[in-house]
Amino acid sequence: MRRVVVTGLGAVSPLGNDVATTWDGLVAGKSGIDFIQGFDASDYPVRIGAEVKDFDPVGLAPPKELRKLARYTQFSLAAGKEAVDDAGLLGAYAPERIGIVFGSAVGDIGGIATQEQTRLERGHSRVAPWFIPSVLTDAASGQLAIAFGFKGVNFACVAACATGSYAIGEGAEIVRRGAADAILAGGAEAALTPLILAGFCNMRGLAAEEEYPPRASRPFDATRDGFVIGEGAGVVALESLDHARARGAQERPGPPRFPVVAIAPATMARAPACWCWKSWRRRAHAERRSTPRSFPTAPRTTRSTSRSPTPRPRESRA
Repeated sequence: MRRVVVTGLGAVSPLGNDVATTWDGLVAGKSGIDFIQGFDASDYPVRIGAEVKDFDPVGLAPPKELRKLARYTQFSLAAGKEAVDDAGLLGAYAPERIGIVFGSAVGDIGGIATQEQTRLERGHSRVAPWFIPSVLTDAASGQLAIAFGFKGVNFACVAACATGSYAIGEGAEIVRRGAADAILAGGAEAALTPLILAGFCNMRGLAAEEEYPPRASRPFDATRDGFVIGEGAGVVALESLDHARARGAQERPGPPRFPVVAIAPATMARAPACWCWKSWRRRAHAERRSTPRSFPTAPRTTRSTSRSPTPRPRESRA
């Protein structure tokens, strides 16, 4: 199987609307967490979040189409364009050999709430006709394909907070087995809405900070008390090492082999802790046996069946 490398990066984050700004903020120790500005959260027990700031979607799509795109899809297009430009993917391969694996945990959850409010206040006939296509979790992957003309494999991953990681891992596996020459992979989220904030507040899963919002997110601290809702998008361009070198693309280390592990929702009955890992190990061993190896293996010893088992000594009665 082929080695996979990263040749392009794209990001829209609470620290900045591109990779360079985000990286500079990380190096400088900045935080993207602040008091929520997108809606009035004064009545909520938690009033902080990591919002994307000063984002301008103009130019990502024609104005008429842009109005129909969800906020998370707009993030996806901005980050995707940066990754495609960074990798120089346009024209590098046939469109049928470039795919997209892109995910979102909840899609446009804000759009669902807005359209439901419209239905309640103005009637069902006032619900937008483009409502359904815009709120799906695969809306972003479809819009990325439309924007860049990529015609290869295209689907969305959904795995809660691990969605983006799953998309990158699965995208790398597609390139590794030769099903595509390049994959645009990543994830996006724009779920910082009143409904989601209320749900997490009632779950008591969020960190509450009234004085200094950047202090709220401290997952490895003894005084940690929850997480912080954020939004944004991250995209990577994945290619095989040989193809990247052949066309002179920049190389960054790619993801390792991807272990697919089941993630159960918190509301479900908890399965035994070892079940997921045992299942993955069985699949991994089966794949290793079916993959040609470049190194010799020790001969497998067989256990003799001719020898009868040693009888256990009979306990003497007192």
